[in-house]
Amino acid sequence: MRGIGAGVTAAYRAANMVVGFALSLLATRAITSDSGSAGFAVYTLLVSLLASLPFADLGLGASVVNATSDRESGRISAREYNEQVRSTLTILVGVTGAIILIAALITSLDGWRFIFGEQESSSTNLAALFLGVMLALSVPLGLGVRILQGLGKNQVATLLAFTGSIAQGLWIFACIGLGAEPAVFALSAGAGLLTTSVVTFIVASKLAALEISSAFRIASRPNFISEYKPTNSALPYMIVIMGVTATLQLQRILLALVSNDGQVASYGYVAQFTVAVTSVITLASMNLWPRYRSLRAQFQLPATTVASHILTFTIVGAALGTLSSAAALILRSFITHDSITVSMPTVIAAATVVAAWAATRPSTLFLNYPAGFWLQAASSVACAASSVALTVTWGRVWGAAGAFAANAFSIAAFVAVPMSAATLMILVRERRSTSGE
Repeated sequence: MRGIGAGVTAAYRAANMVVGFALSLLATRAITSDSGSAGFAVYTLLVSLLASLPFADLGLGASVVNATSDRESGRISAREYNEQVRSTLTILVGVTGAIILIAALITSLDGWRFIFGEQESSSTNLAALFLGVMLALSVPLGLGVRILQGLGKNQVATLLAFTGSIAQGLWIFACIGLGAEPAVFALSAGAGLLTTSVVTFIVASKLAALEISSAFRIASRPNFISEYKPTNSALPYMIVIMGVTATLQLQRILLALVSNDGQVASYGYVAQFTVAVTSVITLASMNLWPRYRSLRAQFQLPATTVASHILTFTIVGAALGTLSSAAALILRSFITHDSITVSMPTVIAAATVVAAWAATRPSTLFLNYPAGFWLQAASSVACAASSVALTVTWGRVWGAAGAFAANAFSIAAFVAVPMSAATLMILVRERRSTSGE
């Protein structure tokens, strides 16, 4: 049944990926037709803003996943669980207000010019502000996905993601009909994110028997169960997410600073293909989180099982990475009207990023306890530092290919290899300890 659950999740996500991917390519074709690579560079930079703050939940989502899983297994009571969620939402509502305030200040001080450079205009500034507001509102509502993960219902989360695709599609078709600017096209991503967040939170609350009105009742003093205190899981998990963001989501902005619009557009175009399959791999793997947690608690998780998962994910990642990056090259002329250039080194490096990322999934989902989160945090900091430094260096020389190569090397050297080795060593040691007893 576990395998079936993972298969359904992957199937739903694959179907949603096809829809989202088609919409993304439709927007790309429309934008490059009217505005060329410069317009597409603006679009991809704006969309990247939505992915630049995934750590806005302060890592509290990790504790909600664990608390939900523990409530389902009877380790904590429904009352304790509700208090945990309420305390988390109290903090995240404050984060929402902070993000909106910061976005408004940046806009009023003309701070977006630092990112957009010569492409900066009143429309890009306004679009950046609106995307900031959409992101802010999705922060507390994003707990819906975390609750579903804890319930082991990732297939539900991926199915509900279709609502976001519908909202995004309606926005894109409206933009095409109205001949909108690239900045307005970018708002489609925010509309999709917010729609999915709202619907998923409502459904997750019902499945977890949460009272939405009471959950959003602000607690005068957040009260966390000791095991789920922010310092135990949320703080290191936030560091992990920040590291992942610096590794995977800042490349467009860094390229805009050290290279040119053509390389930003090239990176953004190819990334549409690789990110799509990376998302499938990531969400399909999320069922391993509660599964590993449960099996490990029962001393029924052998190292050989995780090792086979690592090998499988690596092979699948390499295959999907090759197919997706090759498709980007083959379809380039039709989709971009030859306004964007994609080199073979860019294609190869992009495929390697997918393979490296896929190899990290089993180990990162195994290390989902306080000490494991801190181990991941240390690894992600090293990975992020390497990725940023190499992107600035290699991106200046090789453009988009250099940015992808920086990602691939950093993920493999600082996450995939050391985290996989650590995971297997921990499991071998635990098995020996259990046998000795």
